[in-house]
Amino acid sequence: MAKDQNIRLRSGWFSERDACYLASGKPVVAQDTGFSNIFPTGEGLFTFTTMAEVLTAIETINMDYPKHCKAARAIAQEYLDAPTVAARLLADIGLA
Repeated sequence: MAKDQNIRLRSGWFSERDACYLASGKPVVAQDTGFSNIFPTGEGLFTFTTMAEVLTAIETINMDYPKHCKAARAIAQEYLDAPTVAARLLADIGLA
Protein backbone atom coordinates (compact mmCIF):
# COMPACT_ATOMS: atom_id res chain seq x y z
CA MET A 1 0.00 0.00 0.00
CA ALA A 2 1.29 3.40 -0.97
CA LYS A 3 1.01 6.62 1.01
CA ASP A 4 -2.00 8.74 0.16
CA GLN A 5 0.12 11.61 -1.17
CA ASN A 6 1.83 9.32 -3.68
CA ILE A 7 -1.52 8.06 -4.92
CA ARG A 8 -3.18 11.48 -5.17
CA LEU A 9 -0.16 13.19 -6.73
CA ARG A 10 0.58 10.23 -9.06
CA SER A 11 4.24 10.64 -8.07
CA GLY A 12 5.32 7.38 -9.67
CA TRP A 13 6.61 6.15 -6.31
CA PHE A 14 7.75 2.53 -6.54
CA SER A 15 8.75 0.43 -3.55
CA GLU A 16 12.31 -0.87 -3.31
CA ARG A 17 10.74 -4.09 -2.06
CA ASP A 18 8.77 -4.31 -5.31
CA ALA A 19 12.02 -3.79 -7.21
CA CYS A 20 13.61 -6.65 -5.25
CA TYR A 21 10.68 -8.94 -6.01
CA LEU A 22 10.89 -8.17 -9.71
CA ALA A 23 14.65 -8.75 -9.69
CA SER A 24 14.13 -12.13 -8.06
CA GLY A 25 11.58 -13.06 -10.70
CA LYS A 26 8.49 -12.69 -8.56
CA PRO A 27 5.38 -10.94 -9.91
CA VAL A 28 4.27 -7.75 -8.17
CA VAL A 29 0.81 -6.33 -7.54
CA ALA A 30 1.24 -2.72 -6.40
CA GLN A 31 -1.05 0.20 -5.75
CA ASP A 32 -1.14 2.57 -8.71
CA THR A 33 0.97 5.67 -8.04
CA GLY A 34 1.63 6.51 -11.68
CA PHE A 35 4.69 4.29 -12.18
CA SER A 36 2.86 2.60 -15.04
CA ASN A 37 3.81 5.69 -17.08
CA ILE A 38 7.37 4.29 -16.99
CA PHE A 39 7.14 0.56 -16.32
CA PRO A 40 5.08 -1.83 -18.43
CA THR A 41 2.23 -3.46 -16.54
CA GLY A 42 -0.05 -6.41 -17.21
CA GLU A 43 2.59 -9.15 -17.22
CA GLY A 44 4.83 -9.59 -14.20
CA LEU A 45 3.83 -6.20 -12.78
CA PHE A 46 0.25 -5.19 -12.06
CA THR A 47 -1.30 -2.02 -10.67
CA PHE A 48 -4.49 -1.66 -8.70
CA THR A 49 -6.82 1.01 -7.43
CA THR A 50 -9.64 -1.28 -6.25
CA MET A 51 -9.91 -4.61 -4.47
CA ALA A 52 -11.46 -6.09 -7.62
CA GLU A 53 -8.28 -5.18 -9.54
CA VAL A 54 -6.16 -6.87 -6.86
CA LEU A 55 -8.18 -10.06 -7.18
CA THR A 56 -8.03 -9.95 -10.98
CA ALA A 57 -4.25 -9.46 -10.91
CA ILE A 58 -3.75 -12.39 -8.53
CA GLU A 59 -6.01 -14.58 -10.63
CA THR A 60 -4.13 -13.61 -13.79
CA ILE A 61 -0.78 -14.39 -12.18
CA ASN A 62 -2.01 -17.75 -10.90
CA MET A 63 -3.25 -18.74 -14.36
CA ASP A 64 0.33 -18.68 -15.72
CA TYR A 65 2.75 -18.14 -12.85
CA PRO A 66 5.92 -19.09 -14.79
CA LYS A 67 5.10 -16.56 -17.53
CA HIS A 68 4.61 -13.77 -14.99
CA CYS A 69 7.81 -14.69 -13.14
CA LYS A 70 9.75 -14.44 -16.40
CA ALA A 71 8.07 -11.11 -17.23
CA ALA A 72 8.87 -9.76 -13.75
CA ARG A 73 12.56 -10.56 -14.17
CA ALA A 74 12.60 -9.02 -17.65
CA ILE A 75 11.14 -5.76 -16.29
CA ALA A 76 13.83 -5.63 -13.63
CA GLN A 77 16.57 -6.26 -16.17
CA GLU A 78 15.32 -3.61 -18.57
CA TYR A 79 14.29 -0.87 -16.14
CA LEU A 80 16.17 -1.46 -12.87
CA ASP A 81 19.53 -3.01 -13.79
CA ALA A 82 22.25 -0.67 -12.45
CA PRO A 83 24.54 -0.68 -15.53
CA THR A 84 21.57 -0.10 -17.83
CA VAL A 85 20.12 2.68 -15.70
CA ALA A 86 23.53 4.34 -15.20
CA ALA A 87 24.32 4.20 -18.93
CA ARG A 88 20.95 5.76 -19.74
CA LEU A 89 21.46 8.47 -17.12
CA LEU A 90 24.96 9.31 -18.37
CA ALA A 91 23.71 9.47 -21.96
CA ASP A 92 20.80 11.72 -20.96
CA ILE A 93 23.13 14.21 -19.27
CA GLY A 94 25.65 14.10 -22.10
CA LEU A 95 28.47 12.25 -20.37
CA ALA A 96 28.41 9.07 -22.42
